[in-house]
Amino acid sequence: MNSINQRLDIFNQTGIITNKEKEILEKWVEIINDYSSQYDIEKLERMITHCAMMMKRQKNNESIGELPNEFFASVKEHKKYEDCVQIFNKMNEIYHVNSSEEKYLILHLCSCFE
Repeated sequence: MNSINQRLDIFNQTGIITNKEKEILEKWVEIINDYSSQYDIEKLERMITHCAMMMKRQKNNESIGELPNEFFASVKEHKKYEDCVQIFNKMNEIYHVNSSEEKYLILHLCSCFE
């Protein structure tokens, strides 16, 4: 988990995320760990990077654009999709993710548990 903390520290020190956003991302990692520690750490690191950039985009009212529905349809077939949606919902209670970012975050969650 050390590499994720280092990553969060760098994002915080460079101003990509605030102290509060860093705390939120740490809570998100806890939520994921509460579900399962059987994930690909490199994919979780990538997801945390995406999340930090998402927070920055949301602060700046920038859009990532919609994930194509055809592509997301394959995500919905992932064996852990329903679990990942539940994890996302817990994360979303702590920090609201806009609808265009939601699909990307669920995609990243599914990817972590492949």
